[in-house]
Formats: sequence, C-alpha cells, structure tokens
Amino acid sequence: MRKYKFRGRLKKPVTLLDGSVKTWEYGLLNYDPIKRVYMINGNKIDYKTVGQYTELNDSNGIEIYEGDILEERTFDDDGEDFTFTTVMRFDKNIEITDQEPTISNGYTSLTIDSGDTKTFVIGNVYDNPEIEIDYDSYEE
Repeated sequence: MRKYKFRGRLKKPVTLLDGSVKTWEYGLLNYDPIKRVYMINGNKIDYKTVGQYTELNDSNGIEIYEGDILEERTFDDDGEDFTFTTVMRFDKNIEITDQEPTISNGYTSLTIDSGDTKTFVIGNVYDNPEIEIDYDSYEE
C-alpha cells in the first residue's frame, strides 16, 4: 500500500527541549481554506517547499523526497570514483519502477543501490542552493 507522506519547511522554526531547532515537518499535508495555509501535523509550512516522499530510500536508508539533491557514486574495476548529482522530481518525465531500484527521467537514470553504484541524499534545493547540479541531464 502506498505511503502518502510529505515534507515541508516550517514557517516558524521550533526550538526543541534539547536546544536543537526543527525547521522541517514530515507527515500528511493539509490545507486550511479559512486560514489559507498549508499544514503538516498542525504546523504551518511554506507550500513552495513541499515535497512528496518517493517511497525510495538512499543507500544509507534516508527517505528520498521531491527536491532532494541526490549524488550517485559509481566505482569502476580500478576503484575510480565517478559522481553524478541531480534533483529528485515527480513529473510526467519521471518513471519509478518496482522491478529495479532505478529512477529514470528520460535523460539519465539513478541506481539507488546496486553493486558498485550507491546513491545518497546530500541535501535539498531549499537548504543547499550552493550544491552544483548536473543540469546537462536535468530539465527544469
């Protein structure tokens, strides 16, 4: 059964008891038409930052959401490391299949975890605009 889960940046970050600051909320997305706000778990979020859970996890078990920046690392027989960086998007160009842990957007594909290839969430487009994306294979 499909898990409907979303992530969104809180409009007002929350300081937790341990002193850490919570800036993101995870759960079901709701819209309050009277207040005209989007909420997750009763907390107001910035709708521009909402991303849906893809039901995929990276090689470390981290959940992958829309807007996440993914880095695919492949090692060849000589131990050489090849790296590719892209952004996770759901749209008409992306296909996620059950048969293989591969994401394809028509230009390239990411293998989540297969032998010599590993994929990691290294940030997201909202918190990490400084991370360079391989836009040659990513169409806005």
